[in-house]
Amino acid sequence: MTFNSKEELMDHATNMHGMGKQPEMESKQETGLRRIPIGGAVLGGVIGGIVMAIILAAGGMMLGTGAAGMFMMIGMGLGAGMMTATLVGLVLHFVVAIVTGLIFGISVYAIKPFRNISSARGLGLGALYGIIVYLVFFLPMAMKVLAPTMMHLMGPKASMILGTVLAIAFIGHLLYGLILGFSTFFFARPRVGTPRGVTA
Repeated sequence: MTFNSKEELMDHATNMHGMGKQPEMESKQETGLRRIPIGGAVLGGVIGGIVMAIILAAGGMMLGTGAAGMFMMIGMGLGAGMMTATLVGLVLHFVVAIVTGLIFGISVYAIKPFRNISSARGLGLGALYGIIVYLVFFLPMAMKVLAPTMMHLMGPKASMILGTVLAIAFIGHLLYGLILGFSTFFFARPRVGTPRGVTA
């Protein structure tokens, strides 16, 4: 075999040793989660919780219960007094947002088909997870805690706005899930300069 230039000789030697394919192989090996994405999941839970709280507050103002109305009624439903009910409701909201965020991060790592890192996958899984949290956690809590407290404080008006409250909460949980999913997968991506096999 003959080579017309020194450059052709170097290219041939590189290809013979497989060095030319190394960056591609490394990028493929680094597209999956290497560890539980705790940081992104917690951050997503906090930010998602803030966004959901804003939506619930806006919904409360729209329905005439006040910005803190929903949180106050949740707190009162849990047995808190009028003075501390809003704080109790807010604390519970963020504790649940962070804990469910951690559960999401653990779940996407534990289920191997979910480990592949992509923005679309993160948004899709996050949206699905937000809906699941709404159905499994929020709806039962709303029926057992929120609705009876609303009836006690608002009378017949509560039954008229309960459907709207549930719809607003659904939107809040969906946005929470989207933010959680995006954050979890975004911060799990390998960073430039990160050694192979280590997820930033």
